[in-house]
Amino acid sequence: MIGETIKLISVSGAGWDDNGDPLPETEVITEVQALAVAPGASEEHKELARNGITIELTVYLPPGTTVTEDDIVEVRGVRYEIEGRPVEWVSPFGAGPGGYEILCRLAQG
Repeated sequence: MIGETIKLISVSGAGWDDNGDPLPETEVITEVQALAVAPGASEEHKELARNGITIELTVYLPPGTTVTEDDIVEVRGVRYEIEGRPVEWVSPFGAGPGGYEILCRLAQG
């Protein structure tokens, strides 16, 4: 596990205007020093003429980080969706809050 800087990306503003035209999306990007990034499972999909892959990882964020299940996480230049709600955890090294654990997933193909 490696502590590193990641990006949390919140997307807002999507929808339609009064004429039925699409509104532009706005990305708000926040850099956060993750406590750790841990690799998870990866899987290749080759059934039914597919050529895809699924990659999962877990990111541990410091206490007080604002993150929702609708955000996107960018780690090492790759964007991942957040799976489920971020979970608050308590550090095994002290009595205070440890931060948040988020499960991330990238599926291609």
